[in-house]
Amino acid sequence: MFIDRVLRLNRMILEPFDLETVLVHLRVPIIQHLISAISGSIQICWVFLVTNINSTSMC
Repeated sequence: MFIDRVLRLNRMILEPFDLETVLVHLRVPIIQHLISAISGSIQICWVFLVTNINSTSMC
């Protein structure tokens, strides 16, 4: 059967790529991007707060 052949081919292709390992490999960069984005936004907010405090104290 053609369908059996396709399924067997899919299994041969997909067996090395275990779903869990693929998810782990995908999850790590996503978490790193999230952490860097969050830390970047915190730094921007911190600079904004510090400059605002300085400008208000100058006035």
